[in-house]
Amino acid sequence: MPYLDGIKQLVIPDASTRISALRTGKIDRLGLGWEEAADIMEINPELKYTSYPSEGYTALFWRVDKPELPFYDIRVRQALCLAVNQQEILDTLYGGYGQLIAGTALPVPEFKDIFIPLEEYPETARELFEYHPEKAKQLLTEAGYPNGFATEVVCSSGSVDTLSVIKAYWEEIGVDLKLDVRETAVYTSLTYGKRFKEMTIFVTTCVVPQRFIFTFPGGVYNYGGIDDPRANEAYRQVGEVYFDLAKRNQVIKEVMPHIVEQAWWLSLPLGTSFVFWQPWVKGYHGESSSGYANYNDFPRWIWLDQDLKYQMTGVR
Repeated sequence: MPYLDGIKQLVIPDASTRISALRTGKIDRLGLGWEEAADIMEINPELKYTSYPSEGYTALFWRVDKPELPFYDIRVRQALCLAVNQQEILDTLYGGYGQLIAGTALPVPEFKDIFIPLEEYPETARELFEYHPEKAKQLLTEAGYPNGFATEVVCSSGSVDTLSVIKAYWEEIGVDLKLDVRETAVYTSLTYGKRFKEMTIFVTTCVVPQRFIFTFPGGVYNYGGIDDPRANEAYRQVGEVYFDLAKRNQVIKEVMPHIVEQAWWLSLPLGTSFVFWQPWVKGYHGESSSGYANYNDFPRWIWLDQDLKYQMTGVR
């Protein structure tokens, strides 16, 4: 087979230039978001493409390790979740390309024995992904915040649009959210260093649920400072049966509803990623890695149908 002698990875900062290069056959492969993908599917039906769940969802993490903050009270955390219309966000910000999920496992074949569809969670957990602003107000009153409270989230400029939507929802229950927009390096440093005051926004990774990275005390991704006996015990049990896949998966699946019910973070919808490639790219099916984290290893199996490329573009 005429496998590749080499590859070029181009850095094209301008989005319209990237898309134009794909549409005119100047590049062979490109990953896109749903807005661009919808147009490409309509305008260039000859292009091959696949879609798949993103590696994680965007989430707001609030500190639960400071008793003086409102989020120390589970009623406040649950109220903030109930006040957000997740389905509306999915339909608008995500264009309907995605799904509402709970927990820390992706809806992919590898996690079929761990992943719990939202509709199969207990009502107390499932409800947190529904829109109940009146109940949210009631919970805030019970927690001692009948008039709401002011809070802030550290973020970068890329999250402003999403946070502006959250801010509008929370205003309806009396919660005033201030956006503390920082330069990306500063924002990242504050988040990883757990030096933000109250909240941060981050894209989670849902590819290693067995590691409990969001709840393990002291872990770099435990942004909220969670130290929960039940989650910690599940982590310990996973370590004991790690190489017994069935038992390990059962431990994770059993503790997942508890983790969701605690509302340690506000999960936003899981988006959809798209990859497009030219018809003359053969031996390719949309992958970005071969095996766990073997990124950019896939081109070794790709070959180009130069005759088809010449037929379609006039160049080889």
